[in-house]
Amino acid sequence: MFAGVMGTIDYDRQGSQTGHLELPHSVDRSPYYRIRIPYWRMRGGQGPSVLLLGGNHGDEYDGPMAILRVMQALEPAMLNGSVTALPALNPPAVTAHARCSPLDGGNLNRSFDGHPAQGPTAQIAAHVEQVLIPDHDVIFDLHSGGTSMAHVPCALTQLLPDDSLPDRTRDLLAAMGLPYCFLVSSGRDSPTSIGAALRAGKTTISGEFGGGGATTPATMQATVNAIENVLIGLGILTQRAISTPQRARNCEFLRFNHEDLFVFAEATGWYEPLADIGDRVQAGQPALRFWNLLDPTQQPREAAFAATGVVLARRLHSHVAPGDCLFALGGPL
Repeated sequence: MFAGVMGTIDYDRQGSQTGHLELPHSVDRSPYYRIRIPYWRMRGGQGPSVLLLGGNHGDEYDGPMAILRVMQALEPAMLNGSVTALPALNPPAVTAHARCSPLDGGNLNRSFDGHPAQGPTAQIAAHVEQVLIPDHDVIFDLHSGGTSMAHVPCALTQLLPDDSLPDRTRDLLAAMGLPYCFLVSSGRDSPTSIGAALRAGKTTISGEFGGGGATTPATMQATVNAIENVLIGLGILTQRAISTPQRARNCEFLRFNHEDLFVFAEATGWYEPLADIGDRVQAGQPALRFWNLLDPTQQPREAAFAATGVVLARRLHSHVAPGDCLFALGGPL
């Protein structure tokens, strides 16, 4: 049985086209079942191409909804270049409202550069890395905190192996109009969509646009604005189709993937946060109280932040187990 993704997108065609990429995957109820990945491609005139990805994780909604809002507002005649949108990149996870695929437990954004024979999640990742990414100039993968985390809307990307950041990438990150951008150093073999795009030599940007498995008017507006700001920054759009003009703001660039910027649960119990997203905190400042609700006499334990920075994300669920991330900070570069 064919193991790869079926169907192609016509990148040379002018105008608008929609359809599905299909991945055969036999299941109990349907031996010839196909996972259907919807796409929308729009091209007008000559110019750069951008690939918009949403639904990489199935419990993150600002990106997919904002992609649809923008695509439905565009017309090919507005474009100097092309936009390819996959708002539900991981359909099994999207329909299950889950971070990972219920078909194989795979986390799509930890599956890039995998072998297609590993399962449907790896097959989707392989198709994105081997087929979709090479046909675009810029890759923009939109995320949020998912069901369990609240996240400050912010841009993000991965630094190059020498820890540099290309000027074009920095300009697009700043153009999103968000207050923060955090930078990670994940190395050339990073299993994320950003890692896959960097291996292909592409300009790659991403962002976290909310969380809690929900959207708000503010996060949706920020996400729509960010998408159109990127299209305008690339010259694909010359005027806004749906977003609102914004007051110019500086984007603060922050480091992210250092151990001292995270607070993890060390035991099973219930935590009370003492800081919220967007707060600036100091090393040694109390971060949380840890309670045992089953033992009324037990005094709460406190834990402190190990570094100074901005709270970019915090856990929403009060009940925690060892290893759960409770806070993630952005620190000075």
